[in-house]
Amino acid sequence: MPLQHAVLALLAAKPAHGYELRTSFEQADRLVHRLTPAGRAELDRWLSEPSIRPRGYRDDFFLKVMAAAQLSDGQALADVLSRQRLHLLRELRGLAEAGTVARASPVVSLLITAAELHIRADLEVIDAAETTLRPGDPTAQHTASPQTARGAEAATAQSR
Repeated sequence: MPLQHAVLALLAAKPAHGYELRTSFEQADRLVHRLTPAGRAELDRWLSEPSIRPRGYRDDFFLKVMAAAQLSDGQALADVLSRQRLHLLRELRGLAEAGTVARASPVVSLLITAAELHIRADLEVIDAAETTLRPGDPTAQHTASPQTARGAEAATAQSR
């Protein structure tokens, strides 16, 4: 979510001082900010659009996996996957701790649940990479797991 849209959403609820927004945006001033009609129109426009995920797998992790898989050194791929797994598990623990504090807010609880689901999906990707990728063989045929095949079938059915 771009910062400007987050600010508009907060101001749609009520006017706020900069220091009231500080906890979310690390900005502080004593001006009272109000949502303008143009700001409301932009917020409504943004809310009416679906959230489109970036096409492809061009994030840093997938680029590292691709590069490590193309090396003839199997340890490089194993190290990339292992480091990412440890990072994700630390994030998952942090979210579990945050979840106990955030029980009072259904929105924050939902955001934590969404983040946990994303992390668990990323862990499954790591599992799949460990099973299907062969270092040094960028043309290796990868067999899709039954879960992956079902997900692709569902996505194809939804796009029709």
